[in-house]
Amino acid sequence: MCKGGHAPRCTEASSSCNVSRVPVLIRLATYFLVALAASLVLVPLCRHAALVAGIAAQTHRDRWHGRPTPLLGGVAIAVTVLALHVAYLGWAQLPVLLVAAAAMFVLGLVDDLVTLSPATKLVTQIAIASLLVATGSRLSWASSPPVDALLTV
Repeated sequence: MCKGGHAPRCTEASSSCNVSRVPVLIRLATYFLVALAASLVLVPLCRHAALVAGIAAQTHRDRWHGRPTPLLGGVAIAVTVLALHVAYLGWAQLPVLLVAAAAMFVLGLVDDLVTLSPATKLVTQIAIASLLVATGSRLSWASSPPVDALLTV
């Protein structure tokens, strides 16, 4: 065991520290592979459902795609991320983040179905991110809490 009993955070170069990191890496690799498999199954299903339902971004002069592009890809990603979060961590782990992620998913789904204006999407995304900051969830990339809050939003 390493200093303080926290093997994953250990900075010692002893063999016991390196061995204790292996289960963490295996667990992370398992999460990645399960998420990859779920996405590989769900994305084509959502694409097919969008094509059948006629939910596609049509071609326009200001779009780069040359043919209609099926929407609803966010459904596959959201289902994968939210389901795996709940399966591996449970509902109680990061509940505010789960709610914010679900709200962003709903925003994207509504945009796929009824096409929201860019301003509406931006304001809603800022509101959701602001709720994260208001509840104490924020990125910790800078040494200044106000800068971290701005980076979060």
